[in-house]
Amino acid sequence: MRNGSYQRSATRKLSAISRQLSALGHRPEGGQSEAGGQARRLSHLRAEGSPRIPFGANSRELTATPRCAAFTLVEILTVIVIIGLLAGLVVGTAKYAENKAANSRAQAEIAAMEAGLESYKADNGIYPITTSPRGSLNNSGSLVDFLVGGPKKYFSFKLTQTQLVSGVVCFIDPFGRPYNYYCTTPLAADQMNQATFDLWSLGPDGLDNTADDITNWKQ
Repeated sequence: MRNGSYQRSATRKLSAISRQLSALGHRPEGGQSEAGGQARRLSHLRAEGSPRIPFGANSRELTATPRCAAFTLVEILTVIVIIGLLAGLVVGTAKYAENKAANSRAQAEIAAMEAGLESYKADNGIYPITTSPRGSLNNSGSLVDFLVGGPKKYFSFKLTQTQLVSGVVCFIDPFGRPYNYYCTTPLAADQMNQATFDLWSLGPDGLDNTADDITNWKQ
């Protein structure tokens, strides 16, 4: 009786041990751990030439692409407008400075010719008289003859200050136009400086009797 019970107990223990061994022997084939499966998949991808993927990276990290910095259309237009404004300011400032320098030079040259005409009067008793209408190019040519055409020179000038204009040699102002001279006897109503003579430049705009004229009667 005791022997039969002992045999049955031993048989049960052997069956349990056999099942445990069977379970342990089956797991490596069909029950792979998750880490082992991922490692084998990564090895497979590397063997095919795929880029290395960090372990544990999610799909969003794997598919994300770097964002390239770029200017929007509004930003580009804003920059263009700013550059245009700055260029306009620079050009305007340069033009103003150029005109101011030219005005100063014209005033100095008119003053020098005035002094020469005063010396002419001191020697001849009268200012040089013009015979053509006011603003005529002939009067500009006569101014050259009066100041430097005789044996005595009443005005020192550079060759670059004279120019042949329509066949007449004239003194040229800093704006590239002839100086104007007008002196009448008897005194004409259109002579502005009735005490002496009219001597003027048409100024930057090149028009007679405008606000930017540089004259010897309004300074």
